[in-house]
Amino acid sequence: THGMRRAILRRVFGAQIGHPVALYSGIEIRKPSGLTIGSGSAIGHRVTLDARGTLVIGSHVNISSEAMIWTAQHDYRDPEFDAVYKPVEIGDYAWLGPRCIILPGVKIGRGAVVAAGAVVPKDVPPCAVVAGVPARVVAQRPDAFRYRPSDGAKPFANRAAESLD
Repeated sequence: THGMRRAILRRVFGAQIGHPVALYSGIEIRKPSGLTIGSGSAIGHRVTLDARGTLVIGSHVNISSEAMIWTAQHDYRDPEFDAVYKPVEIGDYAWLGPRCIILPGVKIGRGAVVAAGAVVPKDVPPCAVVAGVPARVVAQRPDAFRYRPSDGAKPFANRAAESLD
């Protein structure tokens, strides 16, 4: 089913999607023609991708279930309440946790991690781990990546249990 979703988004709606890319069920995409997703990425269940202001998602990115990425918002100061569009970029190897919200104009750096439920109103540096509302840097991640989220979960049978402390 991932292949069928990719094909429809590419051929019918004009999205630029690498291969392989895992696209899970219930994804909402606003203006697919403004969407680019790099190879090896995975987009989880019920994710909202707003590409009206252009959305570029790098390679090997993991976007967890129910995350929201917005490129448009209303200008509350405008008497007409007009929409304002700003592009969003998600760097290679970034991980967006479940139910996080990325606001218009934000750039998520290569390898950055956005914790579950975080609201991100400004750029996130490469390999930074951000959490909270509004999101703030709480840790750094090592810059050594060898995975592709589109491959799915790897078995842990041959790995010793590790702590994330």
